[in-house]
Amino acid sequence: MRLALVILCALGLFISSNQLNPAYAQTKENITISAQAGLDGLCKTGVWLPVHVKVENTGTDVEARVQASYKNDQNGQTVYGMDISLPATSRKEFFLYVYPDGSTRNFTVSVLIGDKTLAKTNLNVFCETDQITTFGVLADNPTAYSVLNDFHPLAGITRVAQLKLSELPDQAQGWAALNALVISNVDTGTFSAEQKNALELWLANGGKLFVTGGVQWQTTTAGLSNFLPIELQSTQSVTDLSGLSEYAKNKSLQEKGTVLATGHVKEDANILVEQNGIPLLIEKKIGFGKVIFFAANPSLEPLSNWGGMKEIYYHLLGFKSSKPDWADAAWDSSQANDALATLPELSLPSFIYIFCWLSLYVIVIGPVNYLILRRIKRTELGWVTVPILVVLFASLAYFSGYAYRGTQPILNRISLAQGWDNANQTQVNNLTGVYSPGRTSYKVETKKQFML
Repeated sequence: MRLALVILCALGLFISSNQLNPAYAQTKENITISAQAGLDGLCKTGVWLPVHVKVENTGTDVEARVQASYKNDQNGQTVYGMDISLPATSRKEFFLYVYPDGSTRNFTVSVLIGDKTLAKTNLNVFCETDQITTFGVLADNPTAYSVLNDFHPLAGITRVAQLKLSELPDQAQGWAALNALVISNVDTGTFSAEQKNALELWLANGGKLFVTGGVQWQTTTAGLSNFLPIELQSTQSVTDLSGLSEYAKNKSLQEKGTVLATGHVKEDANILVEQNGIPLLIEKKIGFGKVIFFAANPSLEPLSNWGGMKEIYYHLLGFKSSKPDWADAAWDSSQANDALATLPELSLPSFIYIFCWLSLYVIVIGPVNYLILRRIKRTELGWVTVPILVVLFASLAYFSGYAYRGTQPILNRISLAQGWDNANQTQVNNLTGVYSPGRTSYKVETKKQFML
C-alpha cells in the first residue's frame, strides 16, 4: 500500500509539472520598445520635447506603464509616463512629452509592470537655444527643399527637420520647437483630429505653414482645407511666371510655364502674387501665425532649379512671427509667487479678536488668579498657577490658530486664456500654488490637455 501511494504521488507531481510549465510560458512577457526624441531629433530648451514611442508585445496580455526619466539638475529623477494596455501580439505607437531642463543630455524610456522593467531604450539629446530657426519638411522629395539649409538668420543658426506624417505630435506643445512647416506632395488626409487641433494651436501661437499645389494638390490639401486661404477646385496651365519673377526679383522665369492649382480665394485671405489673373501665392492669418499656399509645385521644373525660391522662402518663412511677451506666458517668477501666495482665506485675525484674547489672558493670569489664591489663602501657589496658565493659554492660542487657518489644503491658480482670430480653440496656461496647513505630501493631477 505504501509503495502504491509513493508511485501515485510521484505520478501526480510529474503530471502537475508538465501542466504548469506551459502556463508559465504563456504568462511570460515579451516586450520590445523603440523611441525617437523630438522632431527628427530636434530639441529646443524651454519647450516640450515629443518622444515618439513604439511598443510591441509578442507575449500575453499586459497592463504596463511606459515612462521617460532623466536625472535633473537637482540631483533627483524627473519622470513622465502613461499607462497602456498591451494585448497579446500587439503593437502601439504614441507620444510621451518630456520637459528637459538645461542639463538634460540623455534619458531612458522604459516599459514597466510595477517595479519590474520589461524593456528600455536610452536616448541622447542636445537641446538648442531658442535662437535657432527650425524648419520642418513633410514632402515626398525633401531634397527639393534643401535650400532652407542655406538660410542665415540675424541671430543663431538654421536647422531643417525631415518629417513623416506619423511623427507630427498630437498635442500642440510638441510642435513648439518648429518655426515653420512645409507640406508638399504627401497625403494629409490621414491627419488625425488630434494632429489637426495641435496644428491649429501651433499656427495661432505664431507657426507658419507653407503648402504647395500643382498637379498633386488634392492629396496635399486633403486634410488641410480648413486652414487654407483658398477653396481649391481644379488646375490650370500657365505659360509664363513673370509675376513670381517680379516678386522674387529674379527675372529668369520669363516665358516658362507650369501647372497651378486654382479655386476661390477666401474672404480673409491676402493675394501676394497673381499670374494671368490666377492667384499664385496667397496667405491667411491664423492668430499670430500664417498659412501660405503656393499654387505651383516647387519640386518640379522650372521651379526646382530656380534660385528665386530661396528668396520666397526667406521672405515668407525666414522671420519669426511677432507677438507680445505675454503670449508665451513668460511669467515674472517673483510677482507670480506673490500672487499665488495671496490667499484671502489666510488673512490675519481681526484686531478685536486679538485684543479680546490678550485682555482675557491678562485678566486671568493677573487679577483673577490673585483673587482666587487670596480667597483660598494660598497666594504662595502663584509660582505654580502662573506657569500653568501660561501653558494653557499658549495651547489654546495654538489650537485656535490651527482651527482658524483650517485643516484643508488650498489651491490657488492664475490662468491666462488666449483666443485668436480664425482659430476655433483657446489655449490656457496655468500657474498653480498649493497651500498646505501641515507637513504632508500631495498628488497633483491634471486633465490630459494640461502638461505639468
